[in-house]
Amino acid sequence: MAKSKPTPTLLDGQPIEPRWTARQRAFINSDARFPLMYGGVGAGKTAALCRRALRFSVCYPGNQGLLCRYTLGESNDTLLKTWRKFIPEPLYTMRADRWGWVITVATADRQHPSTILVRALDEEQKYQSLELGWFGISQANEQWITRDLWDTLTSRLRWTLPDGTHPPFTGFAEANSGSPWIIALWGPERDHTMTGYEAVEVSMYDNKENLPADYMQSLEEKPAWWKRWWLEACWEPLAELEGEPVFEGYFKHELHVATEPLVPESGWPIVRGWDLPGRVACTFFQVTRKGKILVLYEHLADINDSIETTKHRILEVSAILFPKHSFLDLGDPAAFTKAPTDQRAPADLLRPEILLQRGETTLSTRLAAVQTGLKTLIDGKPALQLDFRCRILINGFTGGYAWKMIAGRVLPEPQKNSYSHLMDSFSHALARVSGQFDPKTRREMAGPRGALIPVP
Repeated sequence: MAKSKPTPTLLDGQPIEPRWTARQRAFINSDARFPLMYGGVGAGKTAALCRRALRFSVCYPGNQGLLCRYTLGESNDTLLKTWRKFIPEPLYTMRADRWGWVITVATADRQHPSTILVRALDEEQKYQSLELGWFGISQANEQWITRDLWDTLTSRLRWTLPDGTHPPFTGFAEANSGSPWIIALWGPERDHTMTGYEAVEVSMYDNKENLPADYMQSLEEKPAWWKRWWLEACWEPLAELEGEPVFEGYFKHELHVATEPLVPESGWPIVRGWDLPGRVACTFFQVTRKGKILVLYEHLADINDSIETTKHRILEVSAILFPKHSFLDLGDPAAFTKAPTDQRAPADLLRPEILLQRGETTLSTRLAAVQTGLKTLIDGKPALQLDFRCRILINGFTGGYAWKMIAGRVLPEPQKNSYSHLMDSFSHALARVSGQFDPKTRREMAGPRGALIPVP
């Protein structure tokens, strides 16, 4: 049975705590089995990690834990440096061993100090046979730290205290935003049913009282896409940018993302923009009677989903979310290229329920249509507004949709990724329906469609 003891606050009658922020205290004192401190740089995540490690060492005499980063050099340069800065030296001794360092922590039971192993995670033999009461990972978002590694460490939580009981087993971590496996385990939209996973979100501003003013100013001057992932807690996977964001200087999150759900105008059609073949993407938007561009819904199919499967999902969404609206479907002109095997084009696979029309081909025209929507004002607000639930599109505008770069040179072509699929589905259609268009398309945009309705 796990023991429960209060965390010590005094050393020789003097306070041993620095000034912890509310978010740091929430992480340090969390009773969750697997808490995560997640978010911005400079938020004091590593310091809180060390303090939580001290808690489970001092409060449970004879405990054994693991503090780690991916490489030993990183452990020495950042993790141990932070430990020495925030943990009072009289509470511990430290020595090197063949795998890293061993920290011996004094406890109320002088015969049973606790042990902290400081090791790297770059080789399995350094940790896969350990028996632990707890472990803490610093910078869990690093490229080579994976879900498999996390699962291996959780399987090592089986330490027995000297009196034969078990401490409260816990694994904890701190991380910057953007790692897919972390998002899957702790994110707000996680779909697993495992208990004990708790995320404490932090930003640089939570720790502003402990940061130099010039340091904060230098980070605040970074581009918007950078600040979204590195100053705040962002639960979207971080795109590896190859060049500058395509809409840098045009898109501003606080101006173009609606704070409330967007509602389309009644009696006016909704455009569904499509990107296919390949991974199918569909963006729902409406160009209102005044010319506002309301981006209402996004759908990015799984890589293995067929066009037919995606079609049925889009039809279901359309019926549920927009039951009284008609739809105009525009897509990548490549969708009309017939396969040499059966002479069927991807657009044919959407029929008969969805009659796809050709969207705009030229990249410059498509990007210009989006830029115009971003910079045009209607009723004092940007014409283009995104529903806050269109998270992939928002992050695409923020920086995920970026120019290609080869050998240090930026190419006039966006990189292909999950952001580009949705951005392309939007721009293929938007460029076709914004500005001037032919009478047939005008009829499609102006109201109900059908063979008996004459073309103006």
